[in-house]
Amino acid sequence: MITLLEIINGLILAPLVPIILFSVGIYFAIKLRFFFVRYPIRTIMPLTKRPPGSGVSPLAAVTLALAGTLGVGNIVGVATAIILGGAGAVFWMWVSAIVAMVLKYAEILLAVRHRREKEGKFHGGAMYYIKSRKAAVTFALLCILCSFSLGNALQVNAAAQSAGIVFGLPVIAVGGAFAVLVYLVIFRHKKGVFDFTLKLVPAITVFYIILALVVIFAQRQGIPGVISQIFSAAFNFRSAAGGVGGFLIAMSSVRFGVIRGLVSNEAGCGTAPIAHAAADVHSPAAQGCWGIVEVFVDTLLMCTLTAFVILLPGFDLSGAEGMGIVLSSFAYILGGFAETALAASIFAFAFATIIGWSFFGMECVHYLSPTKRAKTIYLVVFNIVALVGGFLNPDLIWHLSDFTIGGMTIINGIALFFMRDEVFQESRKFFRWK
Repeated sequence: MITLLEIINGLILAPLVPIILFSVGIYFAIKLRFFFVRYPIRTIMPLTKRPPGSGVSPLAAVTLALAGTLGVGNIVGVATAIILGGAGAVFWMWVSAIVAMVLKYAEILLAVRHRREKEGKFHGGAMYYIKSRKAAVTFALLCILCSFSLGNALQVNAAAQSAGIVFGLPVIAVGGAFAVLVYLVIFRHKKGVFDFTLKLVPAITVFYIILALVVIFAQRQGIPGVISQIFSAAFNFRSAAGGVGGFLIAMSSVRFGVIRGLVSNEAGCGTAPIAHAAADVHSPAAQGCWGIVEVFVDTLLMCTLTAFVILLPGFDLSGAEGMGIVLSSFAYILGGFAETALAASIFAFAFATIIGWSFFGMECVHYLSPTKRAKTIYLVVFNIVALVGGFLNPDLIWHLSDFTIGGMTIINGIALFFMRDEVFQESRKFFRWK
């Protein structure tokens, strides 16, 4: 199973996903005049206004979307990308983030524009604006599968691994804790996942940023060297073996930088718009601007901090393991406290991600079968996966996550391109461009 997924990801999705992301993203950026770079004030202005209404606030929608993205991808995912693709993978994460900003703006805009209201609640996402019914159903199925792998089992696996290393806790104890907490939030929390993530996500994000900045500041003299290493490795097309080895290293940097960056910010794959579609906002373009901020926080800030924490000590990363190298990098400066603090951070991030993805998966189930029974079955299975996720093979989960995210991105990227006129029209109307 792992070999088959690895072949599909390496030969099909690895070249297709970056091509679609960059081609569609650059096309949108050019046609939209790089507005978020040229007119930053005009882009930020919608974020300061709260439209009238008693529904889900735009900020609450952003925190739920961030809950689905901030997690293992920002910590272990970055470490895995550097181990497999070298320091150059960080550069390609940055490049993919710039492109991802305009992609996330476009997909959120379309999700809000095409959302549907039922019983006072909005339902939306890529499956609602994708014109082909078969493609939309395929997207929804992939998203449900991804909610079990990337959005659940992978998070539990990483949290269980860190808790085992730091506290010696058995895997079943961590899985049981997640299952109970997920049940309490999803089934018992009266105000829903939006209210929960609005409180949790900002707190754990600030805590992790402070933790990483302390480690980086203590090694600030090595920052110029790390920056040089990132840029030189990103374009290392030559090697002593006649160029072939260096070319493969560079291609690995591109592949793992883009794919892990995508796993981190999920721009272009159509999941974040599911959360944004629920926001009580009148302008699709205004909510789209929140997506730009989302990518900035997720990838350009959080992933960059993690990358510098890993690269600054100068450890030998050959054959290293993602969670182990992250713990060692933080402990290099903070000592034993780092392991406890990081394990707590990973647990909180993983839990927030699980809650966010439970909403994404549930909305896809609603699209396929808007019955209470279907949602209940999904949530029960989701809880079971949380319980046993720590026992699953992490390599299998990563490959399955890459496969589902890659498939969703291809479907969504093509849909975005074919619906480009709606994006341009809505943007011209909102920003009052001629």
